[in-house]
Amino acid sequence: MRASTLRRVIVGSAAALVAVTLTAGPAWAAPKEPPTPKFGPSIDDYAPDETPGKCLDKVEQPGVAAFRDFVLPLYPGTSNGGIHACSGFEHNEGRAWDWMVDADDAEDKAVAEVVLDWLLAEDRYGNDHAMARRLGIKYIIWNRRYLPLTEGADHDWVAYTADNPHTDHVHFSFSWAGARKQTTWWNARLEPDRLLRSHDHDADRPSVRTFSTGDDFWQVIAWRAPSGRTDPEGGGRTVTG
Repeated sequence: MRASTLRRVIVGSAAALVAVTLTAGPAWAAPKEPPTPKFGPSIDDYAPDETPGKCLDKVEQPGVAAFRDFVLPLYPGTSNGGIHACSGFEHNEGRAWDWMVDADDAEDKAVAEVVLDWLLAEDRYGNDHAMARRLGIKYIIWNRRYLPLTEGADHDWVAYTADNPHTDHVHFSFSWAGARKQTTWWNARLEPDRLLRSHDHDADRPSVRTFSTGDDFWQVIAWRAPSGRTDPEGGGRTVTG
């Protein structure tokens, strides 16, 4: 091969490699935070520090089960670790949930951190840990860290040194109010005449709906229909986008 031809081949190959490097995206898409209703300024206090009681017959408290059923379809690579177990903690009463995500897996860890950031973010009214409080979450354990969200606590992550490091799941414990769907996530009136864009269940055409209460939001957020069709689970609301 002539020297000039060889140089052209080398230069062309290098340019192609640069082009591929610049245009190639990440191996996986960055996760999106869960959808959020448009709440007003009223919000729940931090959870009371309620001591778990004796282990009940197998039960899943409705608020805990609804939170599980909301999260799992949004992040299909993750899985359910269970609500009820005679473990000596809130699992005894069906008011804790283990969300199976692997802290040593980059994708799982990114998903977990997005959801935790969403739960713990300040809302537009300056309320700290807003979604966690609205859901009645009492504390979280994840990846060797523990976050108390009870009244009078510091509400800061601290080291978790118990035998189970919680590197393969996030543990959510709920107050009785959260477990029974008695918090503002469920019973607050949402701001009127607001549209909410749902999580991208359908990447080509995310749906847009209006909601009157948090409970309505949870019932229909995962529902999909062609534009202009009526959502049968949303009180006759019409899908507008």
